[in-house]
Amino acid sequence: MNSLIYRKDSKKDLYEIRDALENELKSSQFGILTEIDVARVMEKKGVEFDKEFLLLGVCNPNFAKEALTINSDVSVSLPCSITIEKTASGSTIKLARPTFIVNYFKNEELEDLGRKAEDILVQAIEEVV
Repeated sequence: MNSLIYRKDSKKDLYEIRDALENELKSSQFGILTEIDVARVMEKKGVEFDKEFLLLGVCNPNFAKEALTINSDVSVSLPCSITIEKTASGSTIKLARPTFIVNYFKNEELEDLGRKAEDILVQAIEEVV
């Protein structure tokens, strides 16, 4: 696949997806490091924003350590990004595909690690939709 974004639609609620995704990721030693409620943050900054979505930073610490050991420049792309957006029919989940991002570094070890991470994250998303 040659696209930055992996996308999946679901009929489930945004927070139901978020909770299920957190539980699913635990089995692969991934966790949610950061969670940003975009509308709430915008409101605090005095900006009206009517879309409801979450920005999640997810990480497997062992994968992160390995990636940073190979090339510390990869730090600018960590943690992996997943968004969950409320839609009229449920939610849309988007993943910034690790394979797309690590290709920039032109390193086979990072590309292999990116494939492993992406496979796990895509499977977790598929399980929760």
